Amino acid sequence: MSSKIKIVITALSIIFIMGSILMVGNQQSEAKSPTQEKEVGYKEREVKYKNKAAGVTLAGTLTLPQKSSGPVPAVLLIAGSGPMDRDETLGPHKPFKVLAKHLAQKGIAVLRVDKRGVGESTGRGKFDTATTNDFASDAQAGVNYLKTLKDINSNQIGLIGHSEGAMIAPIVAKNTDDVAFIASMAGPAAPVKEVILEQVELTTRAQGAPEELIKKNLKTFKLMSKILKKEESEEKARTKLKKMLTKNLGELSEAQKRKYKAYGVVTSYEEVKDFNSAWGRNFLPYDPEATLKQVKVPVLAINGGLDLQVSSKQNLPAMAEALEDAGNKDYTIVKFPRLNHLFQTAKTGSPAEYETIKETISPSVLNTISSWILERTINKK
Repeated sequence: MSSKIKIVITALSIIFIMGSILMVGNQQSEAKSPTQEKEVGYKEREVKYKNKAAGVTLAGTLTLPQKSSGPVPAVLLIAGSGPMDRDETLGPHKPFKVLAKHLAQKGIAVLRVDKRGVGESTGRGKFDTATTNDFASDAQAGVNYLKTLKDINSNQIGLIGHSEGAMIAPIVAKNTDDVAFIASMAGPAAPVKEVILEQVELTTRAQGAPEELIKKNLKTFKLMSKILKKEESEEKARTKLKKMLTKNLGELSEAQKRKYKAYGVVTSYEEVKDFNSAWGRNFLPYDPEATLKQVKVPVLAINGGLDLQVSSKQNLPAMAEALEDAGNKDYTIVKFPRLNHLFQTAKTGSPAEYETIKETISPSVLNTISSWILERTINKK
């Protein structure tokens, strides 16, 4: 890492700026849920726009500051993998809704949308065949839409992506001059296959799986990767994957299956079939490094220290290295020691905790994102 990177350690935080890396102590106050959010300081309207190339119409919510003296900066929120709605809903939590309201109250407009084929967006049959690149195309359509709005400063449109969405943001940014900045929330920077293996190991261990089962589970994913790389036919790959699972795990009783599943150990093809889809075959071999090395716009990359899905230990250094290699002059990397993949204050970081935690998103994260954006837009000197 170059001498330009500065590490500052205080009692509560390590902040790492431009090339800076920071570890931020978490505020203990509870993040406001959508029902608790004081509904002042912003206004919302429902919107629809087309991705003409894909033949889909995307539906979402535009959240704007209640008052402004002119066009305002804006961000498009890009959700993680799976059929996510505009709020990135998970159980009782709607993190994108909370984030949108917070940013609008700070003077930043936010567009969040249902993914193609989800909610009010069209393309029901197109979600199942969509790849990461297709979702990047949808995100570009969102940027194009924001540029048409008189409320929005077209020179200050940024992207905030979470998980896979944070992997999509750099894909969009490298292909257009219309993106002014990126905020990456738990974004993969290491090769995806390595990220998945780390995720598999960390999550099963957090669930209390014995080492023998952790090793079996890792072997399953390694063998799966080899099969998918070698076998282009989804049908033939499915047959081979089923045989591999039986050979690796043996014939399991129903009681054994329940026990294994409780640990997060794969027991059937149904649990890994998404990797044998158009999306999975595009996603699994992807290495974000080459794309990140082409990103010149300001980048904020944040991760939770208890993120077991996109490990901060694995991905933050890789992110810093890629952006340094890109010659990026303005990037900030922040690690929140006690937060999980959803940026909730957590005990273990296990996905099993997500829905049981009262907090939707840590106030420290909300304030870090909004302050960073404001420094590069409204408050830019």
